[in-house]
Amino acid sequence: MKYVTFDTETTISNKGNPFDLSNKMVASGLLYGGDKQAVLDYNLDWDWVRRMNDCFDSFMVVGFNLKFDVNWTRRYGIDYPKQIWDCQLAEFLMSYQEAKYPSLDETLAKYGYPPKYDVVEKEYWDKGIDTDKIPREILSEYLATDLIRTEQVFRHQYHLFQTVQYKHLYKLFRLQCQDLLTLADMEYNGVLFKTEKARKKAGEIQKEQEDLYCTIRSFFNDAPINISSDAHLSAILYGGVILEETKIPIGLYKSGAKVGQVRYKNSFIPYKFPRIVEPLKGTEVRVDVPAKELELVEAGILDEPRKYWSVNEDTLKQLKVKKDAKHILELIMRYNKLDKLRSTYLEGWSNLIDKMNWEENVIHSQLNQTLVISGRLSSSKPNGQNADKLTKLFCESRYV
Repeated sequence: MKYVTFDTETTISNKGNPFDLSNKMVASGLLYGGDKQAVLDYNLDWDWVRRMNDCFDSFMVVGFNLKFDVNWTRRYGIDYPKQIWDCQLAEFLMSYQEAKYPSLDETLAKYGYPPKYDVVEKEYWDKGIDTDKIPREILSEYLATDLIRTEQVFRHQYHLFQTVQYKHLYKLFRLQCQDLLTLADMEYNGVLFKTEKARKKAGEIQKEQEDLYCTIRSFFNDAPINISSDAHLSAILYGGVILEETKIPIGLYKSGAKVGQVRYKNSFIPYKFPRIVEPLKGTEVRVDVPAKELELVEAGILDEPRKYWSVNEDTLKQLKVKKDAKHILELIMRYNKLDKLRSTYLEGWSNLIDKMNWEENVIHSQLNQTLVISGRLSSSKPNGQNADKLTKLFCESRYV
């Protein structure tokens, strides 16, 4: 089997995200199967692109978390390899999906090999020094060592897949390596998300939330309710107390820089709510009572430490409610639904594009093969699998 071990070193904005436009590749390395000397390249020019394309076309490419590396080379005009071996993916499968996102160091330790060369991480990256500022001789040793260690893991895994214990997983692994290249292409292309339209809709939703908030407060004599707080929702639905922190005057300063000014101390105004809904059996939330709350009980501000019950969406849907309580619950659930839509998706996705320095209006979700114990695919940063219908209206196809 002709193979080559491959790795890249990049700048570190957003953990080296390949789609962060402020990032760049600093170096790449190849270790041909059977060789002892790695080929390192800092001159990422047309000769390098041509050599990498030839290499990716002729060899099986071995790496650790290869999706990261091949998306970086794709950014420089290099096609995806024809065949790959992702050691991270192999380790995940051979752990029967229990080793979530296994690291190279964890895998090396498991197989009894020396660890990576960690000077770069400890002395540079952890101190905020970017990769392009690291002395070349130090970065070269780090990259070459990563290649050697990755090849050791590959050769170990290759032999393991021939044993009785893991032989049945080999075809699945090879199939998932091909899947990885498809997922890399999906990540690279991303999803077109119209941020200007999304933010405009978010503004409209926020206005509706403000109206809902005023309506909900009107049922409770305009008490200072935070609808996004589970503790507050528990109090107004199941009965309880909401504490509003305040300051009360206790005299004047008699000396110092504030002489003559009013002195204040922290206090709390308790707002007590009757139970309007019976909590479901077994949904009481166990929480540690803060010391400050015990002080309030001793001071007579609270009759007893507060109790809470679950207010998650599934629980609220199961509650048996009538008349005003039903109307209040409907308003709360509508508010929460709008809040998630606005903050998580319409504003959240738009803000994430800015934070990640991605190209305008494009979302590059991470598609995870080595995370869920069931083996299913997941999506993160952002989660593109759970977006509702309204969010998807702002995702437009570029391929029609």
